[in-house]
Amino acid sequence: MILSHIDCFPVDSQIDKKLVELLKNDLTWEIMSKLVRSVFPLLIVLRLSDQQEPFMDKLYYYVRRMDTTLVKSRDMIDAVEKQFKLSSWRTLYDINSKEDCGSDSDSPESEYDSETCAEDDSDEMTSLSQKVLDIWNKRRKKLVNDFTIAGWLLSPIPEVYLDASLNSTGEHRDACDRLMKKMFASDLADDSDELADLHNYFWDEFEHFKSKTGPYNKAYIWKESNPDLHHGRSHMWHKKNSIPFTKVFGKFACRVCSKIVGMGSAERNWGDVKHLKTDKRAHLSSEAVQKQATIFGASCMLNARLERESKKGTFEDPYKFWNEEDFDGEFASFSNSNNKSVNENVRVFKCYFEDWEKEHVHQKDDVSKAKFLQKYGGLEFDDVDEPVHYWIDQDKLHFQRRSKYEEGGWCILARRDQSSKGEDEGNIDDTKKANEQRWSLFADCALIDCIASYYTHHPHDNVKLVMRKGQAKEILNLTLCGGCGSHATPHHKCDKCNCNMHLQCGRAIGVVEERSKVRCPKCDVNKHSQVTLPRDSSSVKERLVTDSLTTCGGCGVETGPAHKCDKCSRHMHPFCGRTIGEEGHGAPVRCPRCDL
Repeated sequence: MILSHIDCFPVDSQIDKKLVELLKNDLTWEIMSKLVRSVFPLLIVLRLSDQQEPFMDKLYYYVRRMDTTLVKSRDMIDAVEKQFKLSSWRTLYDINSKEDCGSDSDSPESEYDSETCAEDDSDEMTSLSQKVLDIWNKRRKKLVNDFTIAGWLLSPIPEVYLDASLNSTGEHRDACDRLMKKMFASDLADDSDELADLHNYFWDEFEHFKSKTGPYNKAYIWKESNPDLHHGRSHMWHKKNSIPFTKVFGKFACRVCSKIVGMGSAERNWGDVKHLKTDKRAHLSSEAVQKQATIFGASCMLNARLERESKKGTFEDPYKFWNEEDFDGEFASFSNSNNKSVNENVRVFKCYFEDWEKEHVHQKDDVSKAKFLQKYGGLEFDDVDEPVHYWIDQDKLHFQRRSKYEEGGWCILARRDQSSKGEDEGNIDDTKKANEQRWSLFADCALIDCIASYYTHHPHDNVKLVMRKGQAKEILNLTLCGGCGSHATPHHKCDKCNCNMHLQCGRAIGVVEERSKVRCPKCDVNKHSQVTLPRDSSSVKERLVTDSLTTCGGCGVETGPAHKCDKCSRHMHPFCGRTIGEEGHGAPVRCPRCDL
């Protein structure tokens, strides 16, 4: 998209022409993607340190994972450095050199740049990958301390637990001893008996924790389905399974694993203070500000938590640790070799009326229209009450004005004929306009259920459904047969409960046609009605067909001679067999008995 607009800007100088040529070069973007891929894990690790959730037991594990990741990124960075020395990139270097020469050397920025350049010139032999490693090692020292190491040793999360069991050393245990003395025995001498008992109790209980013996010899607390392990809440796991059964280990583990590792909470609290202490309330006392900020912050956290839970849908995934393959897949869109897989974009459809839809459904503007077209445009669905298939127009919407009987708002335009989708309004004749139907958008509208039902029974590779908890079962029940419980179209419905029915799964009421009433077994009080077993390939072959030529060779119900089997000459319904040749009145329909 950026490259497509480069030619729209005027080019006045030779330098601008060189920059344009550089931006149009595919190699430029390949190098940039590799560079971003190489340093992106660094940003992830630093960002994780600013989370509001307790993260102390995972930080050292992430640091160790980052050390492993940089081994792979090192070769990639070196490759970027070699490509950077090509002629196209020397153009950019020449431009920067000219700008540096024209700048004022007396300014503080110029002095800083000259010092930086001098420092860079002093280690010209140092590779770019080594410089990245030096930057990481400089920050790494602040991420590794006694707290992070102790949290790593005490974490019950399966990935961290296994990593600590395989790679812990005596230095890690020394760090744990130092932290324990600082937290529980800072006033005791190093050779005191109390301190010795404290350490002995802790390491005895720690061995039970690592060997899963003693109070930890319970299979259910180590299950992956355990909600505390599932969501990465180590401190809550220790509160339930360690504190009641241990003397030192549980208290120490809870205090260590419950710590946040960054200053994000302080930044958020300061934001709450600035929100409360406005110009008109500048004279609030410190005590009042503290109380109000605490209440306001707790309210914001609760609202945010409720909003996150409402938008979770069915994605209750466990706490996931990233690895090199995750980053390779994330940046695969920049690789020319993976263009085919990237172009196959998956469209996520949320099968419920979202919060933004409630805000925009009554707003007649282009932004609201674009949002609804992005969610609904181009999808298809079957009406769960009528045997009709629809395609949603991907370019047009209708805005219904509010009336005495209708709330109004945006409506999608659905057509029965897909060929009319995308044509100009002037080219659509009266027949096609008659096939067009408006579906209103509102909370609990039938349109969303129809779309969810269609893509549930007809899954597409490029459409992914997201449902709320328990919604999947409700969607399946919309189209289940009232007799056999399998999927059924709305051609036949029960005349009492209005559920979908297969013709052979109930008792036909009246004349059997393409659409007729078929009473389900639950509503049928006639004990002698003929009901077959669930519909499958074997039951089709074993249908009860009488010897009379006036009964349908498929369902056994009397029918006229408009359609007959081309082999046994039995009367047939057009939907009870396979049409031979062109469809129409009088076309032969082969019965299931002859079509073997």
